[in-house]
Amino acid sequence: MVAVAAASGHRCLLLEGKDVKTKKIAGVDCGPQCFAYVGDVEDTSTWKLCLRIPGDAQKTINQVKNSLARFHEAQGLPTGQRSALFNRLVGAAIVLGIPVQKDPVVIVTDVELEMILAERQANDLVSKISFEWGKE
Repeated sequence: MVAVAAASGHRCLLLEGKDVKTKKIAGVDCGPQCFAYVGDVEDTSTWKLCLRIPGDAQKTINQVKNSLARFHEAQGLPTGQRSALFNRLVGAAIVLGIPVQKDPVVIVTDVELEMILAERQANDLVSKISFEWGKE
């Protein structure tokens, strides 16, 4: 990291000659690598679920706790990725020593439930086809 520049109201970190946008979290400029989900690297409003505050372990712990506590309220996350993102948050919490409920209650929308059931049916069908294919 070379310097912090302000250009047309946007904060950018200069990394090896590249301008990288940042989003201020808890008073610290955070790049896209600090978030579990980045919808569009150029649009910081799509950066969700902060996992790391550079240079401040306590703020990192607080942000991961906050992301876990408010996960069910998170807007703009792709339906098909919500489970993976939640698991990533849980993993970050475990690494940071944050106690995590072993069997968390996750609220699932009707659309998410339909996707989960469709995925399960697809996996069952693939397993059945693979099993029958091996008999020949």
